[in-house]
Amino acid sequence: MRVLVNGKIEVLELIAPSGVNCAADIIGNYGGLSDGQFRYNEDAGAYECSPETFEWWRRVLADHQALENRIAELVEEHGSDAVYEVVGSVGGYDLEDQPAAINAALDAAFGK
Repeated sequence: MRVLVNGKIEVLELIAPSGVNCAADIIGNYGGLSDGQFRYNEDAGAYECSPETFEWWRRVLADHQALENRIAELVEEHGSDAVYEVVGSVGGYDLEDQPAAINAALDAAFGK
């Protein structure tokens, strides 16, 4: 997702296993494209946001990307049923807290 921050184009990414960048989908699903965090800048052909908003989403998406990568590795080692049983057992958390909660459950089940 192309983002204009302080006059410079940056990129927000969360690459799905299919290889598609789904950052805009995640941000949109959590209201970020409709609640004023981002606005589309026609001239730049990119979304625009404050540096603070960009950094928050960059960190959250990076945490989720690291979790997705870890899950993929654990699936290879332990199988999808075992891994997703653990992932599914984790209760509801705010978006920014989900990776830590899921990683803690994965650590308990499979080690670090």
